[in-house]
Amino acid sequence: MKRNEISLLVFVLLTIVIIASALFLPTKPKTELPHIIPVFDNAKMVAPNSAATLEAVFSSIGYTLPSVKSGAKLVPNLYIRELPPDFSKIKDIERRKALFIKAILPLALTVNDRLEKYRDTLIELNQPDRTLTVEEQQWVKAIAKLHKSPDQVPSKLLSRIGPLPIDLIIAQAAVESGWGTSRFATEGNALFGQWTWKKGGGIIPLEREDGKTYTVKSYPSLIESVWDYAYNLNTSNSYQKFREARAQRIRDGLPLNAIALIKNLKNYSQKGDAYIATLREVIKQNNLTTLNQTKSEKPK
Repeated sequence: MKRNEISLLVFVLLTIVIIASALFLPTKPKTELPHIIPVFDNAKMVAPNSAATLEAVFSSIGYTLPSVKSGAKLVPNLYIRELPPDFSKIKDIERRKALFIKAILPLALTVNDRLEKYRDTLIELNQPDRTLTVEEQQWVKAIAKLHKSPDQVPSKLLSRIGPLPIDLIIAQAAVESGWGTSRFATEGNALFGQWTWKKGGGIIPLEREDGKTYTVKSYPSLIESVWDYAYNLNTSNSYQKFREARAQRIRDGLPLNAIALIKNLKNYSQKGDAYIATLREVIKQNNLTTLNQTKSEKPK
C-alpha cells in the first residue's frame, strides 16, 4: 500500500472515531440557569375581596396551619396579590393572625425556593473540574451585579445568596405590618417597613419628621414585598453579620431558624435590642418555629 493511501486510511479512521465519540459518548447535561430576576408566574393568583372569601378559598383546598405544620399537607402554591380590604376589621385577633400566617407562608416558601435555585446552580458551577461556558459566565456576572457582590465567582456568591428562616420572615412581617393592619400593608402591600429615597417610590409616613424625605416602599403585590425584603437581607452591608452567621450554619449542616440568627439584625430597626426582643417574643408566643419544617407544592 502506498504512503498516500496509508495516510488517507488513517485520516478516515480518525474521522470515524471522532464522529463515533460525539455520537455515542455520554455528554454532560446542560445546566439550567434560573432567571436573573425571579418570575413568580407559576403561583396561582388569588385576589380576595374580603377576609371571609380568603378563608373560604383556603378551606376549599384543605389548607390549615396544623395540617402543614405536621407535614400532612403541603403548603399550596398560591399567593394573594393583596390583603383583603376588610382584613384590619377582623376583631378576633387569633383568627386574624392565623389568616395572616396562611396568606404569607406560601409567599415566603416561594421566595426561598427561588433563592435555593440560585444556590443549587452556583454549587453546580463551583465544582472543581468545571469550566464555565460563556453563557454560564454571563449568568454568574449578572447574579453578582444584581446582589451587589464585588466577587464574580460562584464560591463567593454562595455566602451572600441564601434562603431565610420561615419563622423570621413571618415574625418580621407581623411586627412591621401590625399583623397586616398597617396603612403601609393595606395601601402599598408593604409588609416589612423598608425605606426608600426615590421620588414616587413609596408612602409618606404620617409621623415623618420635618425635613426628612424617605418614604416606605410600596409594591404591586405582596410577594414582591417579600422578595425585596429577602433581597435586602442578602445584599445590604448592614446585614453582613447575618449572612456570615447563616453561611456558618449551612456549612455546619444546622437548620436555619430565627432564634439563632436574629441577634444579627439589630440594624434593621432603630430600636436595636428592643426590636430583637420583640421578634423573639412574637416567635415564641405564636409558635412560629414550627413553620420552618413546612414544604410547598411543586409549581405546576
